[in-house]
Amino acid sequence: MNPIEYDLLISIDPRLAEWAFAARTVGSTYIYGHGEDLDLLVLVRTPVGMSSLVNSWYHPDFKYGGSGPKSGDNWCSWKRGTLNLLLTDDEDLYDRWLMAAEVCRYLHLAKGVVLTKPERIAIHDIIMEGKFCKDFGL
Repeated sequence: MNPIEYDLLISIDPRLAEWAFAARTVGSTYIYGHGEDLDLLVLVRTPVGMSSLVNSWYHPDFKYGGSGPKSGDNWCSWKRGTLNLLLTDDEDLYDRWLMAAEVCRYLHLAKGVVLTKPERIAIHDIIMEGKFCKDFGL
């Protein structure tokens, strides 16, 4: 894990640093080198499991942002200002999320493509959820 991401997790809550198996920046800040917020994707290995983590992890500065085992998703988010923690215990989902971010970043760095948020979401949905262009009316 990158020391910067580790230090960020430990500064938030030492338990997060302890549970984190891997962490990477994703989202528009990663793709373009700047953005309005920072999305940190964290692969966790918790002793309590993902469902219990959603119900038990509390930090006074963070607001639960949705998704998670209760909604059928295998990830969840907590937000504090411009920091968005995206937690999952699903290694396959983590890897696909990173792959989608890399495709978006490649298009930007190699071709100068600036994708809209819906376009970035579509690329993530194609890679992460197995959707097709026809699912987006194309």
